[in-house]
Amino acid sequence: MKQTSTILSTCIALLFMVSCAAPRPMGKTASKSNNPEFLDGISLGGGSNNVKLTQKKQVYKPVRLGTIDELETSDDRSESIAEISKRLKQNQSLYSFIEEWYGVPYRFGGTSKSGIDCSAFVRQLYGDVYNKGLLRTSIEQFSTALYLRRDELKEGDLVFFKIHGRRISHVGVYLYEGKFVHASVSQGVVISDLADAYWTKYYAGGGRISG
Repeated sequence: MKQTSTILSTCIALLFMVSCAAPRPMGKTASKSNNPEFLDGISLGGGSNNVKLTQKKQVYKPVRLGTIDELETSDDRSESIAEISKRLKQNQSLYSFIEEWYGVPYRFGGTSKSGIDCSAFVRQLYGDVYNKGLLRTSIEQFSTALYLRRDELKEGDLVFFKIHGRRISHVGVYLYEGKFVHASVSQGVVISDLADAYWTKYYAGGGRISG
């Protein structure tokens, strides 16, 4: 009887061990893809300078400057098509590049028209328009640029921002009269104004790439 009880206890213990799933390790889980999707409510660590961003999904719709009445920006003034068209005649390569890329969505780590981040956009612009190679991140671009005061900025200079703490975390390309083009997290490639409260608050200075 005692032997039967021992065997029964052993069987119950074995059944219990088999039926219990191994506990999942605490901490990070493996990513399903190396290319994250940008959906509402998903926060990603990283960006041009490892900044934590929340990105909403965007769809790239090619925009021809002559087909819209104005360029709408996030918390920035609108820029008239007449002014852009005038600049297009003065600097064909720069403004045709902006026209081609305008509206491309922001994407963390992105480097193409399916999605691009701020420093990659600036690097692409400098390569296509000025035939100059830039480093990948906004911090690296800042470190290699000659610092400029705001009143020293000229078309093609870089403008830097400290949006997340004390480190440079955003970059754009200065155009004229306070306007600059950049890859905005909320609206993608867009033209904004340094005079607006948001950009004034985080503005860190300008930079010029020599050579």
